[in-house]
Amino acid sequence: MTRLLEHTEGRIAAAIAQIWPRAETTLGPTVTGGSAVRRQVRVDDHAPCATASPAGTALSSVGRGDHGDLAAVLSGADAPGQTQIVDPFVRSAYRRSEHS
Repeated sequence: MTRLLEHTEGRIAAAIAQIWPRAETTLGPTVTGGSAVRRQVRVDDHAPCATASPAGTALSSVGRGDHGDLAAVLSGADAPGQTQIVDPFVRSAYRRSEHS
């Protein structure tokens, strides 16, 4: 699971850098549940919530290997995941589909 969390944290950091390239960012606590990893983020004076969903499937099924080898799941070859950053100040969501 450590590798899965590191992978999703990297996707969250990449999505934030793409959306707010010059902002000062801090990654906060991580929570897992359902099909996603959620992470509190601070971007300048905003506090959006980041959600990363590897392969669009339940994390428990990824951990059990139901979708094959973890490396294959993380590569997104069969079912790309998605990273979403929700900014409560502007009430909008930024989505970034993963294809790699």
